[in-house]
Amino acid sequence: MDRFKNAQDLFADYEKSGNFGKLRKSLNILNELIEESNASAVNLKRLIYGRIRSQINDMIKRHNIPSFGNGLSTEELTRLIENSMTEEATNKILALYEIQSNYFDDGCT
Repeated sequence: MDRFKNAQDLFADYEKSGNFGKLRKSLNILNELIEESNASAVNLKRLIYGRIRSQINDMIKRHNIPSFGNGLSTEELTRLIENSMTEEATNKILALYEIQSNYFDDGCT
């Protein structure tokens, strides 16, 4: 199977299932393709970044964190998230932050 198609399929599977392992596999493939100067991979990775940011922002707004979370250290914000959200929501948002940090070093690629 074409690697780019595989990355697309893995991302689609993540969106349906919420399986972060599939998202990470997709991003790993895209990183390899980007190293090979694959423009389509760059575009898909930018799209994924936008979706991750949107998911994080939606979760933060839903739990009313922006009104009092600005300016906190990472540790303080993590504690605030843990105390404001269900365990499932906390695990999801922390996983999204971890993926964002590990795969999007310059905010997009």
